[in-house]
Formats: sequence, C-alpha cells, structure tokens
Amino acid sequence: MIGSVYKWIGLVVGGLCALVGALALIQGLRWSADLGSIAFYFAFAAISAVVAASSGYSLFAAGGRIALGGCMVITLIFGAVTLFTGALFYALSIDSVDPPPPTLIGVTLALGVVITIPSAIVLWVVRRRSQ
Repeated sequence: MIGSVYKWIGLVVGGLCALVGALALIQGLRWSADLGSIAFYFAFAAISAVVAASSGYSLFAAGGRIALGGCMVITLIFGAVTLFTGALFYALSIDSVDPPPPTLIGVTLALGVVITIPSAIVLWVVRRRSQ
C-alpha cells in the first residue's frame, strides 16, 4: 500500500515537474540563447518525465489493486483542479490586455484531461467491482 502511494506521488509530482520544465524550456528557447539554462531545463523536464512515466507504468501494470487506498480520489481531485485552472486561463485569455500564453493554456488543459479522465474511469470501475 505504501509503495502505491509513492508511485502516485511520483506520477503527479513528476508530471508537474515535467510540465514546469517544459514550459521553462519553451520560454528559454524563445527569449534566451543561454545554452546552460536550456540544457538544465531540458534535463530537468526529461528526468521528471521519466519519473512520471515509470510511476505511471508501474500503476498501470498493477491494475485496479492500487486504487483502493484513496490515491485515485486525490488524483481525481488534482486533475479536476488542473482542468479548472486551464479553463480559467482560457477564460482570462478571451478579452484580456495581457493574456496567458496559449502554450500554457493548452498544456494545462491537456494535463487536466489526461489526469482526470483515466482516474475517474478507474475509480468508477473499482467502485463498481466492489459493489
């Protein structure tokens, strides 16, 4: 049970760090020619993505047994908040003087969908199976 919690934490935190690293890499490529910063952002995003992918694969390979500890509910809430944040960014970009970057809006919405939909489906299947 404790191992599954660490896998969920690795998936969520690794995914967030990969997102932050990717956004920093995009901004670094756009505004700076400092190769050291670009290499750091790339390495940070790549290592975080590997941690998230490894944790996600471990959770996928374990099947529905992982969802019993409440981690799926936490992930579902986190995904819904991320999706809401992306929708809020989009709403702010409609008629604003200084809108958020479109890349940030797209990545936030995509991350919210990728986290919310699978966790909701797995949680629904596990709850239905337990009844």
